[in-house]
Amino acid sequence: AVFFNLNLQHNYYQIPFLCLAAIVLTFGAYSIANLFKTQANKVAIALLLTHAYFNFGYSERNYFIFPVDQVEIAFHIGAHTEENELVLVSYGGLSVHCPIILYRALRNGWSIPNAFFDQKIAYKLNQEEKCRYLAYISGSELTGPLKGYIDFFLGENIAISNGQTLYLRDLNTKANGQPYIPSDYQNKK
Repeated sequence: AVFFNLNLQHNYYQIPFLCLAAIVLTFGAYSIANLFKTQANKVAIALLLTHAYFNFGYSERNYFIFPVDQVEIAFHIGAHTEENELVLVSYGGLSVHCPIILYRALRNGWSIPNAFFDQKIAYKLNQEEKCRYLAYISGSELTGPLKGYIDFFLGENIAISNGQTLYLRDLNTKANGQPYIPSDYQNKK
């Protein structure tokens, strides 16, 4: 049940435990079936089917969670960015090792949690790695330097159904439509 239905929780650390659990369950099922000498085979099959039913039910309810917000964000990124351009996605606690939004958007790039986002990271990725787009997702109004940085670039603010906003920006174009020159933002300060 660990890999049932494209498990999104990646609980691969359970695999070594599965062998031992299978052996223990077999002994338990064998012992219970032997209590019913004449019907042992039927009892064993009933136990197996019951066990399978509850395992598959548990897996369906707890392991396959469809991330509606991430699918919606990925859709907008895919629809509003060019296919071969790199994208920096900053969303909630999204791990730097989790490309789930970029994968669904069919784009390459980087993912970082909002708490770690810094304009220096976006600047460095834009200049050194040629990252063109920034997708910053937030549930609250942007303020301070972050708002100034986001508003400096051309882009769209897209409302997401979970109440958050996707700030999608072209890091190569200023808000006035002019091409971005690295010294532009520094001189603006």
